[in-house]
Amino acid sequence: MGSAITTIHIIYLLGVVCILLSMALRKEAVFPCIIFIFLIGLVGGQSVIAGIQAVFQTILHGAINFMDIIVTITLVTALSKLLNALGSDRIMMEPGARIIKSPSSAYWIIGITMMVASFFLWPSPVVALIGTMLLPIAVKVGLPAMSVAIAMNIFGHGIALSSDLFIQGAPSITADAAGLSPSDITMAGIPLFITMSVVTSVAAFLFLRKSMVKSSEPVEPVRNGNSSRLAIIVAIATPLLFVGDIVAMFLLDLKGGDASSLVGGTALLILCAASVAAYKKDAFDNIAEYLRQGFLFGIKIFSSVIVIGGFFFLGGEGITSILGENFAGYSGILSD
Repeated sequence: MGSAITTIHIIYLLGVVCILLSMALRKEAVFPCIIFIFLIGLVGGQSVIAGIQAVFQTILHGAINFMDIIVTITLVTALSKLLNALGSDRIMMEPGARIIKSPSSAYWIIGITMMVASFFLWPSPVVALIGTMLLPIAVKVGLPAMSVAIAMNIFGHGIALSSDLFIQGAPSITADAAGLSPSDITMAGIPLFITMSVVTSVAAFLFLRKSMVKSSEPVEPVRNGNSSRLAIIVAIATPLLFVGDIVAMFLLDLKGGDASSLVGGTALLILCAASVAAYKKDAFDNIAEYLRQGFLFGIKIFSSVIVIGGFFFLGGEGITSILGENFAGYSGILSD
């Protein structure tokens, strides 16, 4: 239908404005999304029933599109909880902890570690993995806890997730809505990504320098001398296997869902193998419990994203597949 503006376009635009206002006011945008999805279904389908069905169908579509990311985060989170239980996470973080000697080094080392890990494991589970281990070290050398949180978010959720250069799960969401390939989105965003990365990380460091206080207290190693042989083996094997995933991604040109499935599958197999070695006959129950904890975390952080993402999927080419052929004439509302 070209770029002709219809009532559906106006409703969608009002919905976008309400979502942005909600974000500006630091309110959850789920409720406005639900209301405007209903209105689009009501007007486009010309019935209350169509509006009600639109809400469910849109949320379902959002859940399906985000499911590979949710499952990846779930499996990595489950693995991180096992690593914590075994003490392997402390061993993995020890090299970084040993070279943190000042507030400035704490900022950059924690940030870069967070960024590298987030490129391949996603930021949300990495926050728990790295934060638990390195936060006490950073605070002891004079970097306030809030500054640690800022560094982790800038380098993890900011730099790593906004570019998502390797797994390309986030760009694939935007690409699907725009009818492009993930690599098109990634390549086009590189100048913005580099500018954002340098400006935000350096600016934050300069602003935070006022709160950095050099501490004279000696920093104790993260690991004690009682680490089990299994914890050490798992701590060595886990990063090596994920490095193998990275190599496979480059050699086989795996991106998007293919890369996510490789990372998630590796995390699950490590979880199973380490659980069998650690818990023996109780491994069946422990594996299930770690997965439950992982899914609780994954669904919790994505519950709002699914609804909001569903609303924006309506603005792309997917409106027909979401709401049916009656909406075929409204494809591309957002670009219009």
